Order: sequence, then C-alpha cells, then structure tokens
Amino acid sequence: MNDLRVSGSVILVEPTQSFGSNGFKKRTVVLEQDSGKYINVIPVEFVNDDCEKADAIKIGSTIEVKFYLNGRAWQKDAQSDKRYFVTLRAADYRVLEDAKQAAATPEQEGTYNSADVPF
Repeated sequence: MNDLRVSGSVILVEPTQSFGSNGFKKRTVVLEQDSGKYINVIPVEFVNDDCEKADAIKIGSTIEVKFYLNGRAWQKDAQSDKRYFVTLRAADYRVLEDAKQAAATPEQEGTYNSADVPF
C-alpha cells in the first residue's frame, strides 16, 4: 500500500459520532488547501479507537495526515442506482504549524519598535 499523505489548514474538527449497535465511531477533521485559484476542502475520517487522536487538533493549525484511501459502493435497493464513495481514513497525523503560530503576526506579537511607528 502506498504511503498517502495530505496537508492543509484545519477548518473543522467534528465531535465523535457513534453509529449502529456494533459501536462504530467516526470523527471528521476537515482540511483546507488554498492554491490561490481554488480552495480545496478535504474531509479526513478518524475511526473507532483513532477518534481520540483528533483530540489535540486545533482549528487554524496546519497538519499533515497519513491516510488510507477507502472506496465503497452503496445501493438502496435493486431498483436504485449504485453510488460510489471515497473516504480518506486517517492513520496518523503531525502538526506542521500550530494554530497560535499560524495566527501570529508582528502586530499581535508586539514586536514593533516605537521608532517603526509612523506617527
């Protein structure tokens, strides 16, 4: 299997959701990539025991997620059209830039020297 990775700025961290009686859990983290021309929005799913890995992810941080590409077909009944879905299932992640670092600017950090102020 290929070592697949995606990176982007975190715009949403959903709470963990439980489905069915077998205890399946899912938590979606949404990344945004801005190429300048288009904005790419990428949902990545943490499932079951991996849901807790997303606890430390902060909105505004830039992260890189190692993922597995999963695909499946779904058909409501024999008369319905078959639909196909692709999911990025997170295996692990690392923080490239913390939310505090991403939001910091010289003005916010108070690094201006009074001699630099034009008034």
